[in-house]
Amino acid sequence: MDKRYSVNIPTHWKKIKCPFFKSDNYNSISCEGCSKESYIRHAFKSRFIKEEWQNSYCMEISTYSKCPIFCVANEKYN
Repeated sequence: MDKRYSVNIPTHWKKIKCPFFKSDNYNSISCEGCSKESYIRHAFKSRFIKEEWQNSYCMEISTYSKCPIFCVANEKYN
């Protein structure tokens, strides 16, 4: 019998373009860190500021490489 599993992935995660994005919650974003064994948690003062950040960086192919977190995480591959 073929088993199927359902994972509840937030709808906005499907719009994320940045390869280093890992997850988010109410007012923070978690991304790959500067080593393979680390993550960076970027906390914001409000959910609205976090959403603005995601719209500006995480969800845009043309701008995610300008994100400071991307720059740190990308160093381990250079």
